[in-house]
Amino acid sequence: MYDDTPPSDILQQGDIFQNVPFFFIPPLPLRIIREKSEGVAPVVKIADIFHYQTSLDLISEKSPNIVEETAAVDLRVRTAMIMSQTCDVLHRKAIAICPVFSFSEYKEKLISELGCDERQAENKLQAIRDRKVNYFFYLESHNNFPESLADLQEINTANKDFLKLEHRSVSLNNLSRHILAHQLGNYFMRPAIPLKSDG
Repeated sequence: MYDDTPPSDILQQGDIFQNVPFFFIPPLPLRIIREKSEGVAPVVKIADIFHYQTSLDLISEKSPNIVEETAAVDLRVRTAMIMSQTCDVLHRKAIAICPVFSFSEYKEKLISELGCDERQAENKLQAIRDRKVNYFFYLESHNNFPESLADLQEINTANKDFLKLEHRSVSLNNLSRHILAHQLGNYFMRPAIPLKSDG
């Protein structure tokens, strides 16, 4: 699955890096908070964050100044994989990345946050191993890199200068990059299926 001798001078699609700044938008319902704290790594808190109850609050009964200054984001430093095509990475500053979670991290999330029991969590992880969940890209363990998944639902755009080759954990080989490209195409470009009407 991995290239043990990736190019030492270029970034490629499927390269996986440690210590990449990554932001996550908190879920609704949100609340208004105001705090000026840098927080504790790896979570960085933004000063004067406005959390609204619904997204409609951003466009109704709020002054334009408040809307323009609104921010609600958790910034974390974590593992990330390059999603952009290699040719785009070579010629552009802004590239697409997605977060990578180890299976142990994701299993803990399934149990503690999503309410799964041990058996349900293991079934979900096996479905990811079997590539039956199209929004997760399965990543085998390799040397010091643990069995993991790339979450294709959480995409960030990053300046490629943040991705330092010395922080690269692993790099997909050509076959795995083709599998990734096929999965990205299937996930983002699959045709919509009309919903069945009740009538």
